[in-house]
Amino acid sequence: MWKILESYQLFDVYEGSQIKAGYKSMAYSVVFRAKDKTLEENEINTVHEEDPEWSFLYGNRASSVRTDKMDIYVIRHGQTSWNVEKRLQGRSDTDLNEVGRAAAIRTGKAFCEVPFDLVFTSPLKRAKETAALFLGERKVPVIEDVRIQEISFGVYEGLTCGKDNYSIPDPEFHSFFEHPERYQTPPGGESLEELGARTKGLLWKTSCTGRNFRTKQSWYPATLCHTGDLKQHPKL
Repeated sequence: MWKILESYQLFDVYEGSQIKAGYKSMAYSVVFRAKDKTLEENEINTVHEEDPEWSFLYGNRASSVRTDKMDIYVIRHGQTSWNVEKRLQGRSDTDLNEVGRAAAIRTGKAFCEVPFDLVFTSPLKRAKETAALFLGERKVPVIEDVRIQEISFGVYEGLTCGKDNYSIPDPEFHSFFEHPERYQTPPGGESLEELGARTKGLLWKTSCTGRNFRTKQSWYPATLCHTGDLKQHPKL
């Protein structure tokens, strides 16, 4: 199923007198697409009816799902050489260093008893590798989602921003970390408003996604993303 599942999106949640107490009716659209051919109706029906992976999203075509509890784990990617050098990474697709890889493995072992149902990851290599090392041998579906990739710093990416090695032409750039309401988007970069617009739907996507919805009253998605000490921005 994962090879042909292109996207899915929750578009309606209903709680009313017709729905059993403690349950919600959720409706969402699903798009299947194959890279090498045009899918036929019987191939889609096979996914619906026979593939056990399909149950994580759709159950047995049931309209109501139990939503008693969900624990979301947010995990930052491991260290890269650019982290050490205090370089702005943004969308630059850097690799983990050995310290970062060891930390990802160590973190995975620390959470080895958590029955993760699903993992969302940024498509950048440092997040994807962290997800793989974090999970180890656990057979958990991993979904790449561009909405949680790092903010783009445009032309400033690769420049150093350490106190003793500052090469960014904007002397006020540190407001990004300390006073985000004053932050000025670099040329070619992404604004905080744009960041908020692309990330706001992720929680809904996470909230309607869990393996064996109908048999589990608790489920555990993990999100591998990019974060730091950015303070709350009023527009996010």
